Amino acid sequence: MVSATTGGELAPAASTSTVSKQVTGAPARPILVVEDDAAVQLMLCLALEDAEYPVETAANGAEALQQLETLEPELILLDLRMPVMDGPTFLRRLYDAPGRRIPPIIIMTASQEVDATAAELGLPMISKPMNMKQLFELIAELTRAD
Repeated sequence: MVSATTGGELAPAASTSTVSKQVTGAPARPILVVEDDAAVQLMLCLALEDAEYPVETAANGAEALQQLETLEPELILLDLRMPVMDGPTFLRRLYDAPGRRIPPIIIMTASQEVDATAAELGLPMISKPMNMKQLFELIAELTRAD
């Protein structure tokens, strides 16, 4: 587990989340957090790790696509507005890749507008700032074993 320190470095942190632990049923594969805002990314990582979810991160869609060459995440938390490659472009490239496993994806956005690509694909969305209880319920629903 990590927390922010001065200078942007990461240091060990105590677990203080009020989100209930996912002790049983937590996926063995990581959740990929694709978020360019370092503070939001860190908050999500801390909350997910506290709930015993393994986590990987990417700062934009291009990094996420690169990671997906070797990583098979259980779920992707995807920001829509990012530099380098935004969420809608990432989604188009992900879905256009032949033979690639597409994990469940949750769209995270500060915008009140529904993105056309996300809507077309029927992806669930959660607004920022996020209700963590709602986010964890959605993650549990989408990662539940069939």
